[in-house]
Amino acid sequence: MKPGRAPQDGHGSLGQRHLDWSRVVNDRDVDGYRDLVTEDLVWIPPAGPPIVGRAAFGEWLRPFFGSFEYEFTTETIHAIETAERACERARFRSRMRPARGGSTQEHGGTCIVFWRRDADGVWRIERYVDEGALRR
Repeated sequence: MKPGRAPQDGHGSLGQRHLDWSRVVNDRDVDGYRDLVTEDLVWIPPAGPPIVGRAAFGEWLRPFFGSFEYEFTTETIHAIETAERACERARFRSRMRPARGGSTQEHGGTCIVFWRRDADGVWRIERYVDEGALRR
């Protein structure tokens, strides 16, 4: 994979999963986002404790998706991919507008994402670390 681009479809549809990721966030689709992650997900946000498991992740997302409209994008900085796993470092940017009006907020930075391809060949996020969490 070339730095600065979303992973390509060398081992399935990882490039498509990047598009899915942006779509589910921008559509505020909690169930779609939960489908993007593994059952044993570990998600480390920039603030607060790690979120462990798909169900807990969905519950963590619900208040955010209920309160904000999103413009979310990612850009791969560097990625390494094998047949069953991929690791990438990416830039992300999220513009959040309160659903009931108010000032737009922005959150951006870099993250490390570990992807795992399941038995059906579908890529899912297994581990996510917002690099801002590493500076706590």
